[in-house]
Amino acid sequence: MSTVRRWIRAAVSRKVKVLDLNFGPSSEDEVIELPKCLITCDSLESLRLFLLGRMLSLSNAGFSTLKVLEMNLVELIDEDSVKSFFENCPLLEELNLFDCLLNKLVTLCISSESLRILRIDNRNLDYTEDTPDDYDLESNMILYNNEGLCNSLEVCCPELVYFQYGGHIAYNFDFENMGSLKVAVIHPEDMSQVDLSFESMGDTICELFAGISNVEALSINLYFVQALKDRLEDRVRHVADEIDGFWQF
Repeated sequence: MSTVRRWIRAAVSRKVKVLDLNFGPSSEDEVIELPKCLITCDSLESLRLFLLGRMLSLSNAGFSTLKVLEMNLVELIDEDSVKSFFENCPLLEELNLFDCLLNKLVTLCISSESLRILRIDNRNLDYTEDTPDDYDLESNMILYNNEGLCNSLEVCCPELVYFQYGGHIAYNFDFENMGSLKVAVIHPEDMSQVDLSFESMGDTICELFAGISNVEALSINLYFVQALKDRLEDRVRHVADEIDGFWQF
């Protein structure tokens, strides 16, 4: 990491605007901390991180000039620091979390006054309890157990216009100040292999759908529709049972 830090300091000294940090595979449980010189860099506008499942420790201080942040295969480990970090990136307009490991967070809270584009996509994460013998660290597939995702996703972004969510979903959603949202792309994956009932899945999808109901353009997939359909059928059966019980009484 010392060599990487020297390269980062050199880039910062040259007023870097766009920076990609791509780490190779490692068999150690390594925690990455972003150098202070990078966080305080007054020229950096775009940062992409590829950590191959390494843990990232975020400070409460965010990037003062960053407009685009993309995290790939990053494990976030402290929800309070994550929340504060996003809140303290005052110019952040685009945030992409691709295949990030969130199992150490009870709640992923993304609160930003400036964010306009948010993508959370974990479709390359595999819900598998046992690691196969031929598992390759260099593969883009990171293995999760059933506790792989955070329990809740909270989003409070008054300027957000585009929201994309793909893959396995959180169990609870809380959206606030989302009146500017215009486009939503929601493509959940089949969760039948996870210990989650169809009723719970339907409730979760309904909760998610309610939070984006004001959009002008919506893209959903079969699993989204099926979960809504199953939940609606459950409610219809419940109402029918109550009516039958009333007349029998």
